[in-house]
Amino acid sequence: MLEKFKEILKNDFDNFQGKQLYLAISGGKDSICLSQLLLAAGFSHTLLHCNFQLRGFESDLDEQFLLAYAKKNNLSIHTTKFNTSKISEEQNSSIQQTARKLRYDWFSTFLVSKKDILLTAHHSDDAIETFFINLMRGTSLQGLTGINNQHNIKRPLLSLGVNEIEQYLSLNKIEYRQDQSNFDNKYLRNYLRNQIIPSFQEKSENFKPKVSKTISSLSEVDSWIQKQANNFLQVNFTQSENTISVDKNVLLSQDNIFLTYVLKNFGDHRSNVKNLESALNSNTGSKFLTSTHHFLLNRDEILINELNPTQDFNNNTYSINTFPEKLTLGNSLLEFTILTKPLQFSNNKYQQFDLNKVKLPLTIRHWQHGDRIQPLGMRGTKLISDILIDNKVPQTDKPKILVLVDSQKTIIAIPELLISEKVKIQPNSTSILHLHITSLAIY
Repeated sequence: MLEKFKEILKNDFDNFQGKQLYLAISGGKDSICLSQLLLAAGFSHTLLHCNFQLRGFESDLDEQFLLAYAKKNNLSIHTTKFNTSKISEEQNSSIQQTARKLRYDWFSTFLVSKKDILLTAHHSDDAIETFFINLMRGTSLQGLTGINNQHNIKRPLLSLGVNEIEQYLSLNKIEYRQDQSNFDNKYLRNYLRNQIIPSFQEKSENFKPKVSKTISSLSEVDSWIQKQANNFLQVNFTQSENTISVDKNVLLSQDNIFLTYVLKNFGDHRSNVKNLESALNSNTGSKFLTSTHHFLLNRDEILINELNPTQDFNNNTYSINTFPEKLTLGNSLLEFTILTKPLQFSNNKYQQFDLNKVKLPLTIRHWQHGDRIQPLGMRGTKLISDILIDNKVPQTDKPKILVLVDSQKTIIAIPELLISEKVKIQPNSTSILHLHITSLAIY
């Protein structure tokens, strides 16, 4: 296996010559094996270990084991601790998602130059499990390519399987820590690893190599489409100072799957492409916002500008004075139209205002602490922070909440939650501003 590993380094990673190598290490068999292979191949590396404090004393034993391992092998090591359970609860996120974000945010603090490389011990079995996890959850083509190398995150064991790793450790009598939670099938990855994939192996000879070959083929297709998208960008997108322009008809004549690749560097996602297409098929002046860029339709030309990178997107505002209007702001599609009579209310996906009571222009922004609104049916105002609590809005969703503010700086609505008493419609209202809201999923 060592010779195979050396060939992988030589052919795929240029032997990491001149690089500062950091290894994400848990103490388990995979990361210990990678560390031992690196040492055997003559590559020194610095160990990075996160203690997530999820397994009580066992988590502390992992850390102690690695401190001793680093000393024995003359390796530098950095460790950190996280109260993962508490952070997960505060952020209303799963333990797995929280731990992943915490560790990669911490790892990134070490990757400060092009010479800094983070190594992880993901292997071919991990890639197969990820393929099935993404398939079950629904994903794009790229999501079916398993686990890939990135520009400063490399995974030298991806072409090796867990059986080869276990055999190498056994033959060389190398000690490692065993995480008992890996056998708990309440976690989807463990269930796939311990139950589903073995059952497939019983029914299909050489099942894992077949899946790995399929993942490789999908990865090749994904790479080919991305290359075509990059060529399309070079030919059809023109940069002039801070603005990029492209012919609307040329862009919108492309298939949606191709547009996903073309526009992903502009903050547009697979689920947003149809909304972009709809907005840019509207009248001149139509706008479309992503989390990073602003699209403006100027006759047959689309003008694209990057949002101010020094300004947090949550602090950006958007002003409208004419209708109909359609825009995407963050993960929400907002469509404004004018009606002569109100629609019958059926859900909170649309709101209606008496346009004669609305002081234009309207500003759309994210709410801020201290914001107040006079809810429908109330005489006084109420803090929006209290309204979010009353409506049990998750902590992680609160920063995404939008408000509509008129020219008098009066908040007239919280989209999808409530409108202000100040702009409510009456039986004799003849000019109705209708707002339809669609929440967009991002994959």
